[in-house]
Amino acid sequence: GDFNQGRYCFETAISLFRGMENEEGNVFGAARSIFTKGLYSLQELLATGDTKLMYECEAEAEAALEKNGQGPQSRAILTAAMGMLRVQMGKVFEQKGQAEKSIQEMRSGSGLLLQALDALKTDREIPNVPYLAVIREITARVFACYVGTLDELGAQLYQKGSYSDAKASFTEALKTLSGSGEYQFSEQACCFMRAECSQFLALIAVEERNADEAEFYAGQACSLGAELTVNAENANGLAIQIVCYNLLSALSLDQRDKQKAARYAAQGLEAVSRLYAIAPKHPTLAIQSSLEHLQKKANRRFF
Repeated sequence: GDFNQGRYCFETAISLFRGMENEEGNVFGAARSIFTKGLYSLQELLATGDTKLMYECEAEAEAALEKNGQGPQSRAILTAAMGMLRVQMGKVFEQKGQAEKSIQEMRSGSGLLLQALDALKTDREIPNVPYLAVIREITARVFACYVGTLDELGAQLYQKGSYSDAKASFTEALKTLSGSGEYQFSEQACCFMRAECSQFLALIAVEERNADEAEFYAGQACSLGAELTVNAENANGLAIQIVCYNLLSALSLDQRDKQKAARYAAQGLEAVSRLYAIAPKHPTLAIQSSLEHLQKKANRRFF
């Protein structure tokens, strides 16, 4: 939360990387300075809403990519920086209510990030490649940004009603996350993304009237949401459980399985109580009334 200290650290890092550009044997000092500036511009956007640094960084990255003599590592890092900047621009357009432009930028960004990730993964597998530790660290950052972008893009497409495109984005995110063990990627962050993608895939299956797929993904989301709350209460994990237990209870009633419907509704209401204890204003708590209604229907003697 100390943005002034953050600015100082980013500016110092950028200055040091620029100073490395002319060092003998340094293959990507310039690329790393632009990549770091991209991270800095994201912090500025979050802290102040200022996009100036973001556009400056984009111009620098484009100019660097047009230069001859860039090695494959430099090009991959610059491509990753461009991808992150496109994603940031997508977020800016989303905040302005320009959904189409936001989706366009997010798609462009995800493509560039995947391109960079593939190139960096290849470099990681070459023995004695220069600065291997640095490449691994940057690859992990790009991986996290890529899967996060697929998740956010899927959510935007779902809100727009483009269910097939949203499904493709969430499915690709889950497929990519299955290889997260190769990277320095937080297990909890991975679990949350898998849970959120599964939740959306369950909701999309409901829209597509595919009850079996909806039940599969909702069950998966509930299990992953529960994993998030093993060591401590987690609002995101509980919210996902509430949404998906509500969905599972409704599906069970449609299948005339009142016992399962009652059990799922009770589990959802338990998650509501736990969420209320840590986040009493969380919007997902509004689902409580739906769960109570489903529970009453499930406990009736007759349908």
